[in-house]
Amino acid sequence: RRHRPRGMIDETLTVEQIRKTIGFAWRNPTPDVISAVAKIAGVSVELAGRIIRDPGGEPYAILCKALGLSRDEFFAFVQAGGAPDDEDHIAEAEGLLEVFDSIARDFSRAVLRYWDWQGNPRIERMKEMLGFNDAAA
Repeated sequence: RRHRPRGMIDETLTVEQIRKTIGFAWRNPTPDVISAVAKIAGVSVELAGRIIRDPGGEPYAILCKALGLSRDEFFAFVQAGGAPDDEDHIAEAEGLLEVFDSIARDFSRAVLRYWDWQGNPRIERMKEMLGFNDAAA
């Protein structure tokens, strides 16, 4: 089933709204912005926070792919903030672009579902069966 990004009050979002929210989240990961990203992506707030705050950026590449951002849009996000002549930053951005290019959109959605322990009823059931609880996990 195809994920349809929804806004904070369950309205259908435009590609431009998704683009602005995801780009802003990369630069300014406040709790409100992370909540908006979680809603748009259909994942838990906890997972959205882990994705946005991940220092390597690979989960962000997966998120952007899952939400249907274009290759150029994604590269602009990860390239922003670095100096144009900073070779390390350029190499990092190009490495993230390789991650973005290496995964299909449908597969990136599946990755998000499996990462989202709280939102995955199968994993929650397995945790219950194995005797794990939130305090120990």
